[in-house]
Amino acid sequence: MIAATQIYNPALNVPGRPDYWQTIRYIYHHLDFHISEDEAYVITNLFIEKWDESKGQLIYEDEIKTHVFNECRSRVYLFLAEDKIYKVVDLILAYLRSIGQFL
Repeated sequence: MIAATQIYNPALNVPGRPDYWQTIRYIYHHLDFHISEDEAYVITNLFIEKWDESKGQLIYEDEIKTHVFNECRSRVYLFLAEDKIYKVVDLILAYLRSIGQFL
């Protein structure tokens, strides 16, 4: 888990500019169940992969969630429960909304 000194700090948010470590901190700050750091990194990296490959295109939340879940199962072999993976993706999207990157 992330050290207590690395707590999410909304003051570090720069509108329009996502920060990887702020995203991870945001997840841990708002998560109501335990996941390992590796699980958080895997889900976040798979999210970023889909986000980056969709530049300039309309993308839906369900599309991102499905991609991350399928990749967790087929490529990374992360067997966290589907609802937990979706919750982490929801938190990433909430972070992006907080900096104006997702409507």
